[in-house]
Amino acid sequence: MWQQILRKEQVWHRSAVKTAMAIKRKFSTLSWYYWQYQLITMAYLMDPFEWWIFHSLLLACIMGSAYVFYVVVPPQICLVLKLVYHVFGLQPESTIPAMM
Repeated sequence: MWQQILRKEQVWHRSAVKTAMAIKRKFSTLSWYYWQYQLITMAYLMDPFEWWIFHSLLLACIMGSAYVFYVVVPPQICLVLKLVYHVFGLQPESTIPAMM
């Protein structure tokens, strides 16, 4: 009886250790990526005001790119596909609107 309980505790302990090691490994990987980012951008050499300006502009560029890819690109892709359908004489799936 005690051996079964002990085994269950050991299994729980092993899974907890594995989870802790996985979290530690992820944190180590993320810290390595952050250090690589610091080295590539040389952000560790910047003064605090330069650091804030650089990261603000970087964030603005990323947000602008996300907006463009979310709002502008899909309609352009649809227009290109319509042009391809028209040039090659293909028809879309259905030309009749769905009736409910």
